Amino acid sequence: MTASLCFLHFRARLIDWSIPCVSTLLHSWIQIIYLGVPAALTQALNPIAQGFYIRVAAGVGGVQAVAAMATGTRMEAFIYIISIAYGIAIVPFVGQNFGAKAMARVQEARRISIRLAFIYAGITLLFLIPSARFISSWFSADATIIGLSTQYLLIATLGHTGVYIDVWMGQLLGVIGKPKPVMAINLARVFVFIIPLTLIGSRTFGFTGLVIGITVGNLLGGALAYFVTRNQLRKTSAELIVQAG
Repeated sequence: MTASLCFLHFRARLIDWSIPCVSTLLHSWIQIIYLGVPAALTQALNPIAQGFYIRVAAGVGGVQAVAAMATGTRMEAFIYIISIAYGIAIVPFVGQNFGAKAMARVQEARRISIRLAFIYAGITLLFLIPSARFISSWFSADATIIGLSTQYLLIATLGHTGVYIDVWMGQLLGVIGKPKPVMAINLARVFVFIIPLTLIGSRTFGFTGLVIGITVGNLLGGALAYFVTRNQLRKTSAELIVQAG
């Protein structure tokens, strides 16, 4: 941290040590709250959704279904590492180009992100098709748990494209100062798509229906994020053109 502060101060000259006036300080706090509160609420939705999944899984498959979901989500945590790294990398790129009013490059970053979401999810699925059962056996020796966790991995991976698009488009919108659409997208993904679909799926097809509901909900959430982000970037580009003119 000390080295980072030294770099920001002495090399980049990005730290201003002067004491701001009250109005400037309040304006800065309001901006932080404007961006931070929706982001915090969005982050809180994932534990809520996961708790709901586990509760439904316990109802349709008991302890074995819960253990299978725990195994599957552990594997997903490893799968998401690359997507998290990409999300971290895209933030400064989009921020720099948005600050320079280079909206064409921001749009290109959006298009590349969409393509990468499909490619990475496809690669993951191709890897898991022959290996999911073997990997699941690392976490449990119970044949039922292995079968259910294998089923979870193979079905849930089909919806990872939606997860990646949702996360990356949310980060993109956050960078350009549009936190409210991000919160709306994630609220819709959890409460409008995933929860109703998992309830319907679990009551119709049991554990398999539960996982299908999660998958379809994630895909619908990703589609919503795609269209909202596209529209928001178009509006922002139009506003910048008006300001320049």
